[in-house]
Amino acid sequence: MWIDGLEATKKEYDKISETWSTVPDWKERRENANTIVAYMEGRPIERQMVLGGSFDGFGKMIAKMQGSPEALRVLRSMTGELPALDGVQETAEETELPNTREN
Repeated sequence: MWIDGLEATKKEYDKISETWSTVPDWKERRENANTIVAYMEGRPIERQMVLGGSFDGFGKMIAKMQGSPEALRVLRSMTGELPALDGVQETAEETELPNTREN
C-alpha cells in the first residue's frame, strides 16, 4: 500500500484545454516515502528539555542549571562543546535541586 503511494496521482482541471488531466500527487508521495523510511529505519530520538517553575530572574535560573548534569548534557549536545558558564564543571555530580514550588 505504501509502495503504491509512491506513484500517487490526482486529477487536475486544465483551464487552457478545458479537460481533466492526471498529475503526480507530490504531497502524498512524500508522505508515503517518509512512512516507509520511518518503518524501516525507525524514528530518530527526539529529546527536549523543558524549564518550568518560578524563578526570580535569569541569573537564578542559570545558577540552578549549573548544578544540573542533565542541563550540561543537553547544552553540550546542542553546541558540541561545554558551554562557557561561570562555575560550571565538566564532571558535575548528581545533586538535588531545592523544591521551587510553593505549597
